[in-house]
Amino acid sequence: MTALAQILLLAAAGLGSTADSTETIAARYLALTFAQQYDALEDVYAEDVFFVDPTGDVWNGPGSKGVHGAGSLIALQKSWGLTSADFAIDEQFAVGEYALFRGQLTWTTRSNPDGVTTDFMTIIRVVDGKVAERHDYGNYLGAFGGSMSDEIHANAETSEDVGAKYFHAYLDQRHDVMEQLYDAEVSFQDPTAAYFGGQSSALYQGRDSVVTMMARVFQTISNLAFDVEDAWFSNHHAVFMGTVRFTLVAAAAGTPEDVTFEHSAVFVITVVDGLVVAHRDFVDYSTFRDQLEAAGG
Repeated sequence: MTALAQILLLAAAGLGSTADSTETIAARYLALTFAQQYDALEDVYAEDVFFVDPTGDVWNGPGSKGVHGAGSLIALQKSWGLTSADFAIDEQFAVGEYALFRGQLTWTTRSNPDGVTTDFMTIIRVVDGKVAERHDYGNYLGAFGGSMSDEIHANAETSEDVGAKYFHAYLDQRHDVMEQLYDAEVSFQDPTAAYFGGQSSALYQGRDSVVTMMARVFQTISNLAFDVEDAWFSNHHAVFMGTVRFTLVAAAAGTPEDVTFEHSAVFVITVVDGLVVAHRDFVDYSTFRDQLEAAGG
């Protein structure tokens, strides 16, 4: 069974539901997208849908800067000239309004009928039954490295070096080291933390704001670790995928003892001029309450 067929089956499972899940709607959307059923997307997209592929900066196209509006996004998708696409999904999860799919994307175009395969991830936000946001990340340097400039290769090496230093400082909870690696205008956000409500998924902007937030979070957790299943570096981006583990102190967890949690996660770190300008986390918190209840919370 092809990956597209698997997506179609998942999407079909919720077609008769009046309250389709985020994952079902996102899967249906992917099926339409990779089948090049672009006109049908008008009924799937929110009117003010937003799309961005930061890793598309290797081509400096409009998608890497962000596209707003259903009409503009459909026009962009048509301009890609896809003749076929197959997404072999290695992992997927949905939490709150967000669904994440990652794996290998293979596609052909009119100008490249032989096809290209790349590591690929898409995060889809569903609001009121419509696709409101889509964020793509692809290892395009890995797929097209031979045709990329020396500058892009050099950027990727810097992203790997700085991204790894920052990643390990983050896991070691060394916000002092992290501060040294931050650009003055750095931003941090974990959109999937909206699962917890309140300001959990807030966007923090500026070095002082991010450092203060990190220091506050680090007071409530310990033993932060990340089992890396895969990682890649493309131009200004370092992407780490795997399983995050952390221990939440009893006072924060509301339990008699500290509680250790384990979640699938993706961390994306953006590096420009040797400094971290953005950090985004995407975490499968959907099992958080089950793990908390198992610990007596």
